[in-house]
Amino acid sequence: MTTKPAVSFARREAGGVSAPRDVVAAFDGARRWLIIAPHDDDAVLGMGLAIVAATTGGVQVDVAIVSDGRMGYGTAAERDGIVARRAVETRDSLTRVGVPAERVHWLGFPDSDLPNHQGATADGGIARALTRVMRQVRPDAVFAPTNADLHPDHRVVASETDIAVFHAAGEIWLELGPQLERVPARWDYAVYCPFPEPPTLLARGDDAAFAAKVASVEAYVSQGQIASLIASMRAAGPLETYLRRTWTPYRASDTVALFGAAAVGDSGCQRDAVRAAAWVATMPDAPWAELVSALKDRAAPPLLLVGEGSSRLFPAGFMLSLARRWGWLDRIAAASGRIAQTLDATKWRPLALSNSGRTREVYDFIKATPGTRPLALLGLDGGPIAQAAAVKRIVLDQPEEAVAATISALGQALILAQGLASAAGKAFPRAAIATALAPLVTAEPPDAVRALLPGVKRVFWCGADDGVAAELALKTMEITGLVGIAPETGLVLHGLEEVLTESDLVVLIDPPRDDHGPLQKYLIDGTSTRVIALASAPAVGACWLQPDLGEWSPPLRLVAGWRLLLCLAAAIGRDPDKPARARKVGNPIV
Repeated sequence: MTTKPAVSFARREAGGVSAPRDVVAAFDGARRWLIIAPHDDDAVLGMGLAIVAATTGGVQVDVAIVSDGRMGYGTAAERDGIVARRAVETRDSLTRVGVPAERVHWLGFPDSDLPNHQGATADGGIARALTRVMRQVRPDAVFAPTNADLHPDHRVVASETDIAVFHAAGEIWLELGPQLERVPARWDYAVYCPFPEPPTLLARGDDAAFAAKVASVEAYVSQGQIASLIASMRAAGPLETYLRRTWTPYRASDTVALFGAAAVGDSGCQRDAVRAAAWVATMPDAPWAELVSALKDRAAPPLLLVGEGSSRLFPAGFMLSLARRWGWLDRIAAASGRIAQTLDATKWRPLALSNSGRTREVYDFIKATPGTRPLALLGLDGGPIAQAAAVKRIVLDQPEEAVAATISALGQALILAQGLASAAGKAFPRAAIATALAPLVTAEPPDAVRALLPGVKRVFWCGADDGVAAELALKTMEITGLVGIAPETGLVLHGLEEVLTESDLVVLIDPPRDDHGPLQKYLIDGTSTRVIALASAPAVGACWLQPDLGEWSPPLRLVAGWRLLLCLAAAIGRDPDKPARARKVGNPIV
């Protein structure tokens, strides 16, 4: 009995590495593939294992071969017949990995001359030909060689494929067939050269799958150099990698943080937000060693995060939300300074949180717990809390401009989250967070969102129990002078509608999909309240869509909330840098 070939996958993601259950899951649910091969043998050289997994796993696989193979002859005597011979070998090769002849598409461009067929040429060009094939096949995923490949034909095909996936879904060249409903997923495979960045996906085949790949490559008997490629393939083993390609549309605002205050005006709050994004981009890769050690030492008392205001609301809230997800709540708790003084200090190791280093309640608690070797995570150095702590970590070397603490609160939160991730063996996606934050600090909310801001009197921030809503409620009061309220998680659907008025604004932070219907019925249809959603997918109300980083999304929602509050301040004629009564330090040591 013939053994069915098997291929397993490993995928890199923001939270680490996963093992998709099958080939469909590995490639984001795609069930129709189009593999673009510059030359007839490239598809099996770069993707033989994936093709085997797909064709045995119920995926429809089509292969488009761009060139005609005319330059693949060995001797002059073989020249005239090489195109026809390679066509026969290609059908044989692809049949060995499960792709039938009717799924092979021949574009017929001259081998090794593809650079002369880019763009709009007399014969229509490669991108038009690929657009036609895509509209016929209607793929969910399109594969092409990496644009870092040594072979110029491969680089051309990579570039033309990038254009064609958008043209195929666009309202252009409609004589080539009806446009696709959506842009297909775009993947790179490697033939001669590695990817310019780490691959997204690794495939590992068993003996049967590898044998099928080798046999498919061996079908190209007219190619004298194929033997050396097979030898290299055998030496490397039954492995392939693939890179998921994505694009970010150009926006000047994405780079505005590089130019500092000159690009964003005179608001100290806005300059602090830009500095906060820049701080994340340069945050040290190494976690706070003392924090990691304190978390992992299960023979020692757990940590008690002690802080007030912005130093506790988001930093402690975000860390605790991650601890709940990862099963680390036995090592972390949080309390305000006065509540902490009512606890048995021998059962905890304090971690003091303060933006200024001068918060009275925190200092009083630290002084009242001698012998506990307290840690301190502070916005600034030099205050009495830094002097009282056994070990300290400082976020900033210069004070923030505005009353509302932003840079230090975000910095404290990410330092704590980075330390917990290290202790728990989780990936900390600093680069992904920094990339997503950079455009948010100067982004303009959609017109539908901005239209709801004039005349607002109170703001209700409704979200998960991760500190975002609570911190933004405090920032509402400091930045706009309006009432900011953060109902306990879930209360938005348990009676809040009874007190809402037309001058209230409800901001929903990533509302669960199952709640969209009730939220629409009770908040929007049932009241005259203004509703905005900060989310990664369409929700209810006026939506401001932002990137989705999974469990690492709360910092993005916090920064979007800052930006929304500055827009709100402008809409009501408030100078965010000149509060009437708010102080930089809520209750300072004098």
